[in-house]
Amino acid sequence: MENIDNIKQMWNDLNRRLESVEQENQRLANNIMRSNLKSTREKLIGKYKKFIFVEFIMFLSVGILIYNGAHVEIYKIPALITWEVFFLAEALLDYYLMNRLQNIDIYTSPLCEISSIAQKNWKIHRIAIIAGLPFALVCVALFALCLGSDKFILLGILVGFIVGSIIGVLELRKFIKYYKELQNNNIN
Repeated sequence: MENIDNIKQMWNDLNRRLESVEQENQRLANNIMRSNLKSTREKLIGKYKKFIFVEFIMFLSVGILIYNGAHVEIYKIPALITWEVFFLAEALLDYYLMNRLQNIDIYTSPLCEISSIAQKNWKIHRIAIIAGLPFALVCVALFALCLGSDKFILLGILVGFIVGSIIGVLELRKFIKYYKELQNNNIN
């Protein structure tokens, strides 16, 4: 009988150890997941910072054109102001989305909450793209109308549009990848 009690005791000890190891593995896996989420969040924040910087530079550039006024007839200034509004709106939206990401506490927020914030951010980002593309096309057309009296300026606008579109698509793919990584966390 004592042998059976010893075996039961050893079995219980092994069971406790296994549970302890399982809990430690779960904790380590959770920490790894959260570290990956933090890294992905930091990449997204970095992307938004770069976009905000470029949008601010473009806002200032067009503002200088408007302020200078030497190369632009007065009736074309509203077209340039439209371009200004576009860059300002994009910069403010990117700042808003970046700020939402910065406010996520990766280590204390529940993973489902992190996923929910990422889903909402991505939805806002998609809506901004859908609304922003036609507006950007109109702005490019108006910009070409305002400054396109010279063939070289028109060529520059066209090349800028093509290069900007290619860069935009490549960056969009990165945004999609990062948002999917934030949304698809399965460890609870």
